[in-house]
Amino acid sequence: MNRLSITCLLCFLPVSLSIAQPVFRIDSLPATGVLLDKGWKFHTGDNPAWAKPEFDNSKWETIDPTKDIYYLPQVRKESVGWLRIHLHIDSSLLNKPFAFQLKQTAASEIFQNGHLLQRFGTVSMQPENVNAFNPVYGPSGLLFIQSEQVIAVRFSVQRGLPYHNFNDPFLFFQFRIAEIRATDRYNDSRILLRYMNFIYGGLFFLLGLIHFGFFVTFPKQKANLYFSLFAFTASAANLLYSYIAQHNSVAFKAYAGIIAYLLLFSLFSLFLLLAIYALFPKPKRFLFWFLVFYLLLGFIIHLFSFESGVILGFFIPHFLAIIESFMVAFKAYKKGARGAGLLVFGSAGYFVLYGLFVLNLFGIIPTVPIGHNFVLMDLFYHASMICVSMSFSIYLAREFAFTSKDLENQLAEVQQLSQEKQQLLTNQNETLEKKVAERTAELEHKNRDLEIEAALDKVRSASLAMQTSDELKSVIIVVFEQLKNLGLVFQGAGIQLYKENSRDITEWTSAPDLLSSPTLVSLPFSEIDFEESELFKDVLIGKENKVSILNKSYSEREINRYFTYLGKFNGFSELPEEVRKFQLEAKTYAWSLAVEKNAGIWVDSWIGQTISEADFLILKRVASAFEQTYTRFLDLQKAEEQAREAQIEVALERVRSRSLAMHKSDELQEIVVVVFEKLKELGLVFDGGAGIQLFT
Repeated sequence: MNRLSITCLLCFLPVSLSIAQPVFRIDSLPATGVLLDKGWKFHTGDNPAWAKPEFDNSKWETIDPTKDIYYLPQVRKESVGWLRIHLHIDSSLLNKPFAFQLKQTAASEIFQNGHLLQRFGTVSMQPENVNAFNPVYGPSGLLFIQSEQVIAVRFSVQRGLPYHNFNDPFLFFQFRIAEIRATDRYNDSRILLRYMNFIYGGLFFLLGLIHFGFFVTFPKQKANLYFSLFAFTASAANLLYSYIAQHNSVAFKAYAGIIAYLLLFSLFSLFLLLAIYALFPKPKRFLFWFLVFYLLLGFIIHLFSFESGVILGFFIPHFLAIIESFMVAFKAYKKGARGAGLLVFGSAGYFVLYGLFVLNLFGIIPTVPIGHNFVLMDLFYHASMICVSMSFSIYLAREFAFTSKDLENQLAEVQQLSQEKQQLLTNQNETLEKKVAERTAELEHKNRDLEIEAALDKVRSASLAMQTSDELKSVIIVVFEQLKNLGLVFQGAGIQLYKENSRDITEWTSAPDLLSSPTLVSLPFSEIDFEESELFKDVLIGKENKVSILNKSYSEREINRYFTYLGKFNGFSELPEEVRKFQLEAKTYAWSLAVEKNAGIWVDSWIGQTISEADFLILKRVASAFEQTYTRFLDLQKAEEQAREAQIEVALERVRSRSLAMHKSDELQEIVVVVFEKLKELGLVFDGGAGIQLFT
């Protein structure tokens, strides 16, 4: 075999048998190999000397380690224990390669004549470090050099695991010696079991998908849902069994076995019972609810009773649910329910076939081989699963077909009625569509108005949060943001600030795609530019006459005049190169201005875009809101100027008071100190020195 690793051991140490020891004689190896099921000695504790062949184990306890671990409580008492067996090998078997195969519920270290052969899992004096490993008859190489042999096994049992009564028992330790070519016998049976479970898992999964699809298509037939869950649980149980059969972890087998039983017995039966009740509705009386709770709590009974737990916790409620399913189907059959006889056959067939499987499993009827690695018990199991699943599936598929046919007939009737009512519905739809359109337009208008009001509230909130006039820029940023958020289309925007009794204008300009933040621009009055620049003239006329402008366009020549004017009074050289290039290369310019008493807001376009009248009304509302903000700014500015003047006056008064209090010329130095203190308090910054000159 390609996977077989043969360990050739040169065991030349003589075996001392000066004291009589029980000996297991192997004169020949049959095709099935030899199971070492007697002659074993057992002792708890740990001593490396116990691996040596000359050690006397005659006073150790005799044990049959091939039993279920439940019946060997002594092996679970200590963290580490030892097994020993003396073998006498016939001379005809010496110096030939053999294999040993293990199946165990422990971690072990295998010694031959004191030499370590193999480790399986982790043996430890610390219980939490023990990792039980089951090779599941995986072969390992074995060679006999001399007739007298001692096999010693150091082992640990993993504690805290639910070693329950499983159909694949938790056998403590089975050691089988076989010829290399015979080792496949046990691997083949394991692989066959795995493949069968995979096949059943796939078939049941497909059934589950099909009937879940039936349920999605026709949700009123809940029997399809319950049967799909029945199929999914059977699929999960069989797939889980396939992994249990090949998995080496004892912990996995212990926990997965409970889950597999819960799926294959409790949930399997429960969903089958729910399906039959959904197909043939009847009052859910005491027996139904008793079976539901019994099925769900059965695994607890199984865990608390090893001998009878699997019967009381799983098999009895399972068979009771099948009997109840049979009775419901039989009563429906007697009443003439369509296809109920198929379910009677399926549930009765399952009860009989699975009953024979259970009787065979517990040894009540003998196991009869019917093929290589296949026995009559396997046939009972597979036939029972096919019987119940296919009968229910065929019945539900037929019912789905009948239901589909009924629905087609009903659909034809509905279509006939719909043609008669189509014209009426069309007329009603036209009326409704008109009303919906009107209502939609009304709601859209209200929503837009709310959106605008929310933007204005943000402008007002920013204004109310302004504590000093220096914070005006942050309010202006909010205004520009809200213009953009309201969906106004523009390349640039600006806020003009007007001065009372002056033709000069200060302007904050923003271009979201070109400038990272608003820029302050001065527009001082110039008589020459007023006459030459139409755009500048429109700006001043709008300011002085409070006239708003909508979508006025200017030529390339006029654009250059205006920006020439701006360049005389503002450092446009500081603008990014791409901004200046964009302005100079523009061929057209469209401008809209909303004017208030102290401020105005404008938006522009360098590509000929214009704004709608609705957007211009929004611009005017924003301008009105900003007017309130700017009025607050002017009030703050005036208050700051008054506060500054009062601060200066207080400082001067302090200097005067100290001067009037001077009685001697020597006190002049103190007055100078007061002067410098007040200069600093007034915010004058000087990082060098300061002085006072006295002229005489």
